[in-house]
Amino acid sequence: MKKTLSVVLTSAMAFSMFSAVAFGKTSADFTDLKDLDAATKAKFDAMISAEIFDGVSDTTFGLKEEMNRAQFAKVAALIMGLEVNKDLKTSSFTDVSVTDPANGYALPYIEALKTANVTDGYAEGQYNPAGKVTKEQLATFLVRVLGKDAEAKALTGTDKTVSGWAQGYVAEALALKVLSNNADGTFGGTTNAVRELLVTGAYEAKQQYVPAGKVSVTEAKATGVYKATVTFNKPVDTTKAVVSLTKGTLAVSATTTWSEDKKVATLTTDTKIGEGEYKATVSGLDAATVEKTTATFTAKEEQVSKIDFVNAGDTVAYSKNAVIKLKAENQYGEAVSMGTSSFTALVSGQAPASFKKDAAGNLVITADITGSGISQGNGIVPVTVYLNNSNVTVSKNFKVGTVPILSKIETGAVTYSNNGTKLVAADEKASVALDLFDQYGNPITKGQFVSGEIAASNINPVITPYEQNLEIVKAGSSFAAGDLFDENDNARVQVKLKAKVDKTADYTVNIYGGSSSATATVSVSAANLPAKVEFDTSAVTLASNDASVYVPLNVTDANGNKLSAQDIVDNKDRMNFSVTNGTWSIQPTGTNKGKLKLSFTTDNVVGTKVYVTGQINQSQSNTFVQTSIPVQDARIAERITVTEEPAAKAILGASDDVEFQLKDQYGKDISDIDSNIANANGQTSNYRIKVEVTTEGAGTAAAPKTAHAPTAVTGAPANVTTYYYDNTQFDDFSNGFNLTSTSGSEGKVTVKAVIEKASNGTSNYSDYSSAVTRTFEAVKSDTALTYSIDTVGTLFAAQDKLTAGFTSGEALTAGNSQFDKKVTVIAKDSAGNKVILPSNNVRGISSSDPSVLAVDGDGTDAYVLGNKAGSATLSAVVYTNKGETINLTQEVTVKADAIAVDKLVAGATSATYTGLGYAYTYFTDGDDTLKVTDQYGIEYKNADIAKYDAVLGLRYTVSVVSGTGAVELNAKTGQITAVGNDVQEFLVTAIAPNGKSVQVLVARP
Repeated sequence: MKKTLSVVLTSAMAFSMFSAVAFGKTSADFTDLKDLDAATKAKFDAMISAEIFDGVSDTTFGLKEEMNRAQFAKVAALIMGLEVNKDLKTSSFTDVSVTDPANGYALPYIEALKTANVTDGYAEGQYNPAGKVTKEQLATFLVRVLGKDAEAKALTGTDKTVSGWAQGYVAEALALKVLSNNADGTFGGTTNAVRELLVTGAYEAKQQYVPAGKVSVTEAKATGVYKATVTFNKPVDTTKAVVSLTKGTLAVSATTTWSEDKKVATLTTDTKIGEGEYKATVSGLDAATVEKTTATFTAKEEQVSKIDFVNAGDTVAYSKNAVIKLKAENQYGEAVSMGTSSFTALVSGQAPASFKKDAAGNLVITADITGSGISQGNGIVPVTVYLNNSNVTVSKNFKVGTVPILSKIETGAVTYSNNGTKLVAADEKASVALDLFDQYGNPITKGQFVSGEIAASNINPVITPYEQNLEIVKAGSSFAAGDLFDENDNARVQVKLKAKVDKTADYTVNIYGGSSSATATVSVSAANLPAKVEFDTSAVTLASNDASVYVPLNVTDANGNKLSAQDIVDNKDRMNFSVTNGTWSIQPTGTNKGKLKLSFTTDNVVGTKVYVTGQINQSQSNTFVQTSIPVQDARIAERITVTEEPAAKAILGASDDVEFQLKDQYGKDISDIDSNIANANGQTSNYRIKVEVTTEGAGTAAAPKTAHAPTAVTGAPANVTTYYYDNTQFDDFSNGFNLTSTSGSEGKVTVKAVIEKASNGTSNYSDYSSAVTRTFEAVKSDTALTYSIDTVGTLFAAQDKLTAGFTSGEALTAGNSQFDKKVTVIAKDSAGNKVILPSNNVRGISSSDPSVLAVDGDGTDAYVLGNKAGSATLSAVVYTNKGETINLTQEVTVKADAIAVDKLVAGATSATYTGLGYAYTYFTDGDDTLKVTDQYGIEYKNADIAKYDAVLGLRYTVSVVSGTGAVELNAKTGQITAVGNDVQEFLVTAIAPNGKSVQVLVARP
């Protein structure tokens, strides 16, 4: 006998239909499924909603019925998503006939399997539609669907209830957990499979299955008034996929969420899905991996399909504020989105006192049913609700019971006023949602408390364990109605944190009322209170002549969470420190904010130690810590570094400069030092800088940038000029020297700087540091040089993409635009040394394609500006040092990609408040400014950043860090227009559209 199922099993199955949603039956509609556990019911619901399975009758699923090959053919074809011709009346198999009353329905599914080369029958020309499917055949089917045929063939088994050919398939099915053994440990492979096993096995396989082929959208449909689902044939790369929805030519704004198996995208729309044609489109995936990217569906306006009463029973309390609830469903099974104005409610033929919707979308009637002819326990109240201008209606007669009695309390979600999951700071509140019910199971309303029908004082919340800083929020000594309900009349109990606590804990709120009680958990965090302090002196250097030093603190709360600098400042009174030979404070602002500042009025002695202790005040545990900081030698001028390197050579009167920075022996920049600095042996020393400028020839010179008189040195050569800088003038030295040359002359100037030292009050200075020397040489005017154009880089297509005048003063012409670039000429000598030129000497400039590259020049300097995207050749005629003209070229690329912020840097990260103005002034430190660089290498500084806002989009935000009050600034320009008098410190953030940002902390002096 042919193993036809073995052929069936070789195919790749597409399980995408499992994720579809149909508005039909569920497991709840079948009596033989009611005892299944929730997880198994979910699997059945998936198969039923996909219309792969249905019951054997309206109320019976046929859970334990055996499955025949005809039934199996239908399931297999549907699972695979095969094209089924339901109009087909003739089969290629002799034993399959449309007139077969039992199995004729399967003819088109059997033929679909054969067309897809999934089966060639059971025997020659026969399919055997009534034949049964065994468990081992089902195991083989599922294993091969998952592409594990090779793995199964490599396995063996010893289960005597399984045929020899199927041992490996059963073992693999068990390993994959798509099927399981019987209670006795055997599989029972030769027994026939029942419908329950096929449903659960196929469902489990679906979770692991990834079909072959390309991704395709298989279906899109409206599944709610604000919801559409888009189904795919296989899992989608959700990090790339973008699913969009359109109605005609209009885009429908929506938020996308994905199913766990990544086969279904649910679009939650911002607007209602109404009457019309919609199209769902997937984009963002690699084109080679996608076949069908769209699906369409027709939606209808929201319709009310039914209205049902949802009260617990047929009786309502005798009350002036009795509540009757209903649910109006739309065609999607949701609570309708329309408001109560679309409905009419009548209680005893009259409009009720209140008719509104609750948070769940239910229609809520509040009515006085204490009227004439009605008494406690005696009376009938007819209630009717209908959709206006329709025949959708519901009516019910409610019995009238006794006065309402609080009989049941249920707690709901706990929400926190800080939008977090714990109470942290003083005055924060946690709200415990309550559902209150009367003796008939109906909701109790605020009106019943206000009218006195139910006493709010009967509700008694208690917090355990006791915490002095936690309290129930109430106006008086006992609960009143106003304490129990929020502004939307929803019942709740509030718990308030009066002050920060020093430990994290969960507290139980026990809510007692009538004969009922309920509990909820409120969490409190000690995240901002110090519980432990440690010193970090690893990077602290204390020189004997330091007036102050900052020690970083590592402060943690009871949970081990590290406190921020602001937390440390806020809790400074909870900590106490001591320091030998000095005083302490917590630095409240600036770059050292939150650090321990140690201040000394007298010098510390080299070789000794400064001892620092600390502890947490009022702590119930021992938090005492101690450290010592060794006192090092006094800070002195140790070495000279060059911060601005000059060119080695110049020609035709070109100039340059050299700048320095003085550092102490600990690597710190210094601008001045003390005089008569004592060492460990008691000897004193003074330090100064000596600079010798030596000129050779008449073609070069060097002079201090900051005016400084030279000193005549006896016996010094005539070509040597000497400058001395004492311990108070080190900043002037660091500013550096201007280096100049004379056109047509040769020469060389050497700047040599060295630190000198004199001991014990004498004036006998001698070299202390290594000398730093830089030479600037003026070469012959006819020196052989090689010329080139410095790389221009990519340009932005400014003329094409922008309009002249889009911002004030922007002409979009080469030489007069923010977006142009200057053509820079580079010269090198035969040894490859760069020779600085006095000017670029570009006498002429042209572009091979002005529609791509615009150019302009003034006979000395030249500029290029992007016009349209493309590439063009820049040609520059350059006048050389030999009086010749040469032509230099460079290929230039122009791109139309929108300008984006590539780099955002700040010259300063902390600043002292000096008054109102623009934020960029606080980001600036000397020549270092707030600077944006785009991807084309164009720089924008300070005020120009706002000027070119149209392309940069930089925005400013501000937050008060310490003190009270507000700071106001213009988000676009960064102009600070107001700072509260009590604001001590504020943080300004400059942020680009792509998220790049910098911050500056501004503090009052």
